Amino acid sequence: MGDRTSVSLQVRKVDYEKYKSIIEGDEECEDHEGFVILAYHDHRGGNLEFECELQENRIPYDKSWDSCAEYPCGTEYCRVLADGSIELKDFNDDDETKVDLADVVAAFESGDIESFLEAQSKERYVMGWESQEAILNAMVSET
Repeated sequence: MGDRTSVSLQVRKVDYEKYKSIIEGDEECEDHEGFVILAYHDHRGGNLEFECELQENRIPYDKSWDSCAEYPCGTEYCRVLADGSIELKDFNDDDETKVDLADVVAAFESGDIESFLEAQSKERYVMGWESQEAILNAMVSET
């Protein structure tokens, strides 16, 4: 049981209604401002085993899991880009907000601090839900 943990999944309410058979959770935690947050309990390392189906159906989500004996806590973001491709960002613990000081010093000493900071910002940037909604609405209006 050391690798089992609780997982939280946030999806747009419209996607939840359409794909409820795929994403129905152990319990619905919240329903607010166009989103549903679902709770799942006793999952191995934060894996829900249906994330690929969400991605194949172009369903953006935020997933977070608690730490357990074998895995650190983390967050996964799935976003649909303007070209229809999927972008996944995974962060363990608080990697989303931390940069290794030794890497910063090395970039500074090599005179490459600007490109280093730009790359770090890009790596950690997660599209907000407003921007995601605008992209999805534009995709729908094109069809």
